[in-house]
Amino acid sequence: MKRIIATSLIALSAVLISLPANAQGYRGYGYGNNINSTQAQLQARINNGIASRRLSRSEAQKLQFKLNRINNIEAQMRSSGGLSFRERNNLNRQLTNLRNEINRDMNDFERRRIGFFERYWR
Repeated sequence: MKRIIATSLIALSAVLISLPANAQGYRGYGYGNNINSTQAQLQARINNGIASRRLSRSEAQKLQFKLNRINNIEAQMRSSGGLSFRERNNLNRQLTNLRNEINRDMNDFERRRIGFFERYWR
């Protein structure tokens, strides 16, 4: 009897430990499998890039235009009865490409002027 109780407690604790990991879900492209949260995170990255002056005005406008285009594509896909697996993967791929472009634009030295510039180190 004690062995059955001990085994069931071990099994129960293993299940409870694995619940938080399973709640996160599969992380495919982008920041996660939730497209809306990925879009919100990318919008926040663009806003932070503008506020920290790591994005120029033209870079920010270009990135915002691309994010708005992805949002419109998603709205059209959802209006036709939800997202299929293929549509979700397509959106995640586009969001990943945009995330990489945001990172590239935020980490170039165009706006920060770090390093040797006009005969002076900054």
